[in-house]
Amino acid sequence: MAHNTESVPTASVRKLPVWAFIALAIVYPIILLALIRLLTPGVYVRYGRFTSVEILWRALLVPYGTAVLFVVAAVTV
Repeated sequence: MAHNTESVPTASVRKLPVWAFIALAIVYPIILLALIRLLTPGVYVRYGRFTSVEILWRALLVPYGTAVLFVVAAVTV
């Protein structure tokens, strides 16, 4: 009996190797931490207390936005 691969939904799905998953899991926090360190040098903000909109952009939105773009690019590839 022949198997029809067109009806199997995972027949054309590419699988991610373990080494690539580990690399992505390492690169993601590196992107976050590096951008936070680069964009907020010498700024001390207590956890969860942002003193201005500029610090909010620099400490949260830009690093996490970039990390999300990295994840979207990785999933797309």
